[in-house]
Amino acid sequence: MAIDVEGSASAVARRLGLSPAYILDVRNGNRPASPRLLAAMGLERRIVRVGGRS
Repeated sequence: MAIDVEGSASAVARRLGLSPAYILDVRNGNRPASPRLLAAMGLERRIVRVGGRS
């Protein structure tokens, strides 16, 4: 993750214009990543249906 590469959540947050607390909440699974954060990481949110009726 970017935190490991850049050395701290503060460094990542500064670069992306986000708060360090938000970055850590996403990393720890306490909040979903925003479209802005996903885009900054080169990712996109996809919803995959699992199971359902046949």
